[in-house]
Amino acid sequence: MNAIMNASSLIAGLVVAAAAMSSHAQAADHEALRDLSSRIQFASYAGEVRELQRDIAGLQRLELEGEPAILQKYYVSFGQLKLADLLRHKERGDARKFAGECSKMSGGTAGMEAKRGSSTRERNRVARLNAELWALQAACSGLEAELSLVPGSTSVSLASFRSSSAGGKALAAAPNNPRVKLLVAIQEARRADDANEWRSAQEKLQQVMSAFDAEPPSEDGMPDWGQADALAWLGYIHLQAGDKVQARNALERALVLASDYAWARELLKQVR
Repeated sequence: MNAIMNASSLIAGLVVAAAAMSSHAQAADHEALRDLSSRIQFASYAGEVRELQRDIAGLQRLELEGEPAILQKYYVSFGQLKLADLLRHKERGDARKFAGECSKMSGGTAGMEAKRGSSTRERNRVARLNAELWALQAACSGLEAELSLVPGSTSVSLASFRSSSAGGKALAAAPNNPRVKLLVAIQEARRADDANEWRSAQEKLQQVMSAFDAEPPSEDGMPDWGQADALAWLGYIHLQAGDKVQARNALERALVLASDYAWARELLKQVR
């Protein structure tokens, strides 16, 4: 009898220990998610390609469930989009590969739902992340298609963000989301090539800035990138249009938000 009781106690102890270890591992992974997400965002602004690759790989190794798993997928996709953009003029093949991986990674977000019984706030967070994931997928798909063209070709034949399946889902789910609007505006700004197109891109980016201004502060742990990006692209468009005063104003504001923003610094040197 004592032997049976001792065995039962041992099993119970092992179960408790296993649960404690699992809980500790999950907590460690959640902390790693927060750390790596911040580092990916910082490296994307600083233009640090190797660090970005390292942190994406680290994020991919985490084992997460629920909303943290959506954030994991989100920041892997975000990092791959930024990698593709950083390498598009240097290593076109690698840039196309990262854009393709991002497009595939961001797909199928409809299956990533809030847990049953979640609060309205939690459901809204998950819906927001899914909409931005669709937007990232559309941006990655567009960049992959552009990078697949022969250098020097026009991008007239590229499917627009709005007409793509993922882009349409993003805009339908969250038409006023500033990051969704930003990814649409960037695609237009990237292709702008004359005064009318620059004016249109400028208007879109100013609408993005208005959306960011109307947005409440991001919740702890939720994505908060985008405003500095919008200002940098606005500075770029003003610079293309020859308005150096407005370009400088936008770029200096971008650097107030992200002091290590390498592209904004490069553009500001052109202004000066």
